[in-house]
This record gives sequence, structure tokens and C-alpha cells, in this order.
Amino acid sequence: MTFDYLFRRGKGKHFLVFALFALLPSAVMAFFLPASNLVGLFANYSTVALKNYGTLWLTLFSHARWAPIALISSFILYGFCYASMCAMITRHFRVNDFSIPKIFHSMNEYFFPALTVLVFVCLLILIMHTVGCLFIYLWFSLPSKIAGLVLGIVSELLVIAGGIYVIAALTLWLPTMAFNGLPMIRAMSTAFYKSRTFQKKAFSCTLIPALISICLCIAAYFAGRAWYITWILNTLSYLFCIVVLVTLDFVTFCEVEGIPREDLLQSPYKRR
Repeated sequence: MTFDYLFRRGKGKHFLVFALFALLPSAVMAFFLPASNLVGLFANYSTVALKNYGTLWLTLFSHARWAPIALISSFILYGFCYASMCAMITRHFRVNDFSIPKIFHSMNEYFFPALTVLVFVCLLILIMHTVGCLFIYLWFSLPSKIAGLVLGIVSELLVIAGGIYVIAALTLWLPTMAFNGLPMIRAMSTAFYKSRTFQKKAFSCTLIPALISICLCIAAYFAGRAWYITWILNTLSYLFCIVVLVTLDFVTFCEVEGIPREDLLQSPYKRR
């Protein structure tokens, strides 16, 4: 249903519009946190020298002088991106009106729920990175480089899978706050409770954008002889994940709650 909404209905216009909102924050985030750096760590396993855990932990981040500004800017921009997408999807599902100008009228209603989820996602990424680096540092200290590489990749994939499970279990969190106006903690517990019956399905749906993002990061490292190629591919990996996951949240919410979607009743661009 998610990919049907993004790509088939409207002939891809939904995805393109959401991608425009996600482009700038994703580009800034790709500058601060180029995920392809992690691929480079594994690709150069035979020559990489890890002085200490802190050095490894900082490897993933950009060390340019503008990196702190990029971090703050991406956080703010993602807040507006999340809120804009929430406003557009909600309006489209409720009254079958997919229009950009009207989002600025209602975007403020979704800003704080979006910001709450954004903070949680940032903390989750930070925890995943910290735990993943801990295992990588442990395995790379083994005498056998091959064994360290294999165990490091397996550990990193398990950490990513754990993060995907958490995101899948909280699929309903953002729309529960946006649609029902519940406070953060109550909406989180409600979302987790209601997700029990479809966590496997949500996990598989969440896994698709994650795998595509991993492929883009691998391509960014091996095809990125020029810095801008690496930057573009990292940007696309963030952009694709954001657009698909936010859309998945609302599509799943309507399906689970049995909320009728006006956009399914007739063509989303047909004037009443």
C-alpha cells in the first residue's frame, strides 16, 4: 500500500513532492553524517588502524569545520520536513486534497509530534552507532582480520535489524499523535500495544527502504571517486528512507484503525 500510494497512484507525483521537502535536510545530513563512511571502514579492514574506541566512533562523522552547523541545520530542516509531510498526507487521506499551498496553514499542528519522533530517531541512531562501534572495535582487535571483518559485518547488520524492529514496533506513534492528539508517552505506549498484530509485516516493509539505503551507501563508497557522487548517493539514501517510512506510518495507521481514506474513493487530482 505504501509503494502503491507513492509511485502508482498519481504516477509518482506523491513521491516527487515529498522528496522535494526531504531533499534539503537529507543533503545537509549527508554532509554531516555520510553513512558510506561505515562501508569504507569494512572495505579497508586489512589496513584500518583503530587507535581507540573514540576514534572509531568519530569515523562516521564529517570533520569539516561546518559539520556542527550542518547538524543543527539538518535537525531543524527535518522538523519542517516531517511536519509538512504529515500535513499533506493527513489532508489527502481526510479530504482528498493533495496540494502544497495549504500545508503551511496546518503544518504547525504537526510540528511538535514530528519533532518528538525526530528526536527519538536521532537518539536511536546514536545508540545504534555506539553499540555497533563497540562490537566493531572488539572484533577488529582479533588477530585474524578476516574473522574480525565477518563478525563486524554480522554484528552491524544485527544492530541495524534491531533498530528496524524498534521503528516497526512504533509505526503508529507519529500518526497517533497527529490524528488523535495524544501526548508523547501515551501515544508511544498505544502505538506499541497496537503494533503487536502486525509487527512482522511492518518489519518487512521497513526493511525494504533500509536495504535500498544500504545499497546506495555501498554504491556511494565504491562509485564515489568524486566527492559530489558520494554526497548525492548518501543524500538519496536518507531521502528515500524518510519519504517511505513517514508514508508507511500513515498508511499503516489507516489500515489498522479502519479509517476510510478519501484519496482511495476517487482520483486524487479530480476536482469535486
